[in-house]
Amino acid sequence: MLDYDNFELVKGDVMKIDLHALIAEKLQTSTEMIKYYLFRARKIIREGMNMERLYGEKSYRPNTFEIDFWGTKAGDDFEYRDFQRRKIKGNILLAAYYSPVTLQEISIELGVALPYLEDEIKLLVDRRYLVCNGGNYARYGSLSKMWH
Repeated sequence: MLDYDNFELVKGDVMKIDLHALIAEKLQTSTEMIKYYLFRARKIIREGMNMERLYGEKSYRPNTFEIDFWGTKAGDDFEYRDFQRRKIKGNILLAAYYSPVTLQEISIELGVALPYLEDEIKLLVDRRYLVCNGGNYARYGSLSKMWH
Protein backbone atom coordinates (compact mmCIF):
# COMPACT_ATOMS: atom_id res chain seq x y z
CA MET A 1 0.00 0.00 0.00
CA LEU A 2 1.31 3.43 -0.89
CA ASP A 3 1.81 5.94 1.91
CA TYR A 4 0.19 9.25 0.94
CA ASP A 5 0.57 10.77 4.42
CA ASN A 6 4.08 12.02 3.60
CA PHE A 7 2.80 14.42 0.94
CA GLU A 8 1.45 17.91 1.57
CA LEU A 9 -1.01 19.72 -0.62
CA VAL A 10 -0.98 23.48 -0.80
CA LYS A 11 -4.43 24.98 -1.20
CA GLY A 12 -5.18 25.43 -4.92
CA ASP A 13 -2.14 23.47 -6.12
CA VAL A 14 -2.52 20.22 -7.96
CA MET A 15 0.12 17.78 -6.92
CA LYS A 16 1.43 15.20 -9.32
CA ILE A 17 2.48 11.97 -7.70
CA ASP A 18 4.83 9.78 -9.70
CA LEU A 19 3.18 6.45 -9.00
CA HIS A 20 5.71 4.59 -11.13
CA ALA A 21 8.51 5.84 -8.91
CA LEU A 22 6.60 4.96 -5.73
CA ILE A 23 5.86 1.43 -6.97
CA ALA A 24 9.46 0.99 -8.11
CA GLU A 25 10.71 2.06 -4.70
CA LYS A 26 8.37 -0.37 -2.92
CA LEU A 27 9.36 -3.24 -5.23
CA GLN A 28 13.02 -2.22 -5.26
CA THR A 29 13.28 -2.05 -9.04
CA SER A 30 13.56 0.65 -11.69
CA THR A 31 10.70 2.83 -12.89
CA GLU A 32 11.39 1.62 -16.44
CA MET A 33 10.77 -1.96 -15.31
CA ILE A 34 7.49 -0.93 -13.64
CA LYS A 35 6.39 0.83 -16.83
CA TYR A 36 7.29 -2.29 -18.82
CA TYR A 37 5.30 -4.55 -16.45
CA LEU A 38 2.27 -2.27 -16.72
CA PHE A 39 2.60 -2.12 -20.51
CA ARG A 40 2.72 -5.95 -20.74
CA ALA A 41 -0.22 -6.33 -18.34
CA ARG A 42 -2.34 -3.89 -20.37
CA LYS A 43 -1.40 -5.67 -23.59
CA ILE A 44 -2.37 -9.09 -22.20
CA ILE A 45 -5.68 -7.76 -20.90
CA ARG A 46 -6.41 -6.03 -24.22
CA GLU A 47 -5.66 -9.22 -26.18
CA GLY A 48 -7.94 -11.20 -23.87
CA MET A 49 -10.75 -8.70 -24.30
CA ASN A 50 -10.42 -8.71 -28.08
CA MET A 51 -10.03 -12.46 -28.37
CA GLU A 52 -12.76 -14.07 -30.39
CA ARG A 53 -14.46 -16.87 -28.53
CA LEU A 54 -15.98 -19.48 -30.75
CA TYR A 55 -17.73 -22.43 -29.23
CA GLY A 56 -19.77 -25.13 -30.86
CA GLU A 57 -23.39 -25.82 -30.16
CA LYS A 58 -22.57 -28.69 -27.82
CA SER A 59 -20.90 -26.20 -25.46
CA TYR A 60 -24.27 -24.75 -24.49
CA ARG A 61 -26.65 -27.51 -25.62
CA PRO A 62 -25.17 -30.97 -24.96
CA ASN A 63 -26.92 -33.94 -26.49
CA THR A 64 -27.76 -37.25 -24.88
CA PHE A 65 -25.83 -40.15 -26.33
CA GLU A 66 -27.22 -43.65 -25.92
CA ILE A 67 -25.83 -47.00 -26.92
CA ASP A 68 -28.06 -50.01 -27.43
CA PHE A 69 -26.44 -53.37 -26.83
CA TRP A 70 -27.40 -56.90 -26.04
CA GLY A 71 -25.60 -60.02 -24.98
CA THR A 72 -22.60 -60.45 -22.75
CA LYS A 73 -19.65 -60.23 -25.16
CA ALA A 74 -20.19 -56.55 -25.90
CA GLY A 75 -18.97 -55.50 -22.46
CA ASP A 76 -20.17 -54.34 -19.12
CA ASP A 77 -23.61 -52.76 -18.91
CA PHE A 78 -22.18 -50.15 -16.50
CA GLU A 79 -19.83 -48.84 -19.18
CA TYR A 80 -22.69 -48.26 -21.58
CA ARG A 81 -24.86 -46.64 -18.93
CA ASP A 82 -21.97 -44.32 -18.13
CA PHE A 83 -22.63 -42.55 -21.44
CA GLN A 84 -26.05 -41.51 -20.18
CA ARG A 85 -24.71 -40.39 -16.82
CA ARG A 86 -21.70 -38.39 -18.09
CA LYS A 87 -22.42 -36.04 -20.97
CA ILE A 88 -18.82 -35.38 -21.95
CA LYS A 89 -18.12 -38.89 -23.27
CA GLY A 90 -21.21 -39.00 -25.43
CA ASN A 91 -20.70 -35.50 -26.76
CA ILE A 92 -17.09 -36.27 -27.72
CA LEU A 93 -18.45 -39.16 -29.78
CA LEU A 94 -21.19 -36.98 -31.27
CA ALA A 95 -18.61 -34.33 -32.25
CA ALA A 96 -16.72 -37.00 -34.22
CA TYR A 97 -19.79 -38.89 -35.45
CA TYR A 98 -20.21 -37.66 -39.03
CA SER A 99 -16.70 -36.61 -39.99
CA PRO A 100 -13.18 -36.83 -38.56
CA VAL A 101 -12.18 -34.03 -36.20
CA THR A 102 -9.00 -32.92 -34.45
CA LEU A 103 -8.59 -32.58 -30.70
CA GLN A 104 -8.79 -28.81 -31.02
CA GLU A 105 -12.04 -29.05 -33.01
CA ILE A 106 -13.53 -31.29 -30.32
CA SER A 107 -12.42 -28.80 -27.67
CA ILE A 108 -14.05 -25.89 -29.50
CA GLU A 109 -17.24 -27.79 -30.26
CA LEU A 110 -17.69 -28.79 -26.61
CA GLY A 111 -16.38 -25.52 -25.16
CA VAL A 112 -14.04 -27.48 -22.87
CA ALA A 113 -10.30 -26.89 -22.54
CA LEU A 114 -8.23 -29.64 -24.13
CA PRO A 115 -6.43 -30.79 -20.94
CA TYR A 116 -9.83 -31.75 -19.49
CA LEU A 117 -10.71 -33.79 -22.59
CA GLU A 118 -7.48 -35.73 -23.12
CA ASP A 119 -8.16 -38.46 -20.55
CA GLU A 120 -11.72 -38.99 -21.80
CA ILE A 121 -10.58 -39.18 -25.43
CA LYS A 122 -7.79 -41.62 -24.53
CA LEU A 123 -10.33 -43.82 -22.76
CA LEU A 124 -12.65 -43.72 -25.79
CA VAL A 125 -9.77 -44.66 -28.11
CA ASP A 126 -8.62 -47.46 -25.77
CA ARG A 127 -12.17 -48.83 -25.63
CA ARG A 128 -12.41 -48.54 -29.43
CA TYR A 129 -15.32 -46.10 -29.49
CA LEU A 130 -13.06 -43.65 -31.31
CA VAL A 131 -10.23 -44.25 -33.75
CA CYS A 132 -7.37 -41.89 -34.41
CA ASN A 133 -5.45 -41.53 -37.65
CA GLY A 134 -2.94 -38.73 -38.07
CA GLY A 135 -4.47 -36.60 -35.35
CA ASN A 136 -8.03 -36.96 -36.68
CA TYR A 137 -10.61 -38.71 -34.56
CA ALA A 138 -13.72 -40.48 -35.80
CA ARG A 139 -16.22 -42.90 -34.37
CA TYR A 140 -15.25 -46.53 -34.64
CA GLY A 141 -16.92 -48.06 -37.67
CA SER A 142 -16.51 -45.01 -39.89
CA LEU A 143 -13.08 -46.08 -41.11
CA SER A 144 -14.18 -46.52 -44.71
CA LYS A 145 -15.50 -42.93 -44.89
CA MET A 146 -12.64 -41.47 -42.88
CA TRP A 147 -9.63 -42.37 -44.97
CA HIS A 148 -11.01 -42.92 -48.47
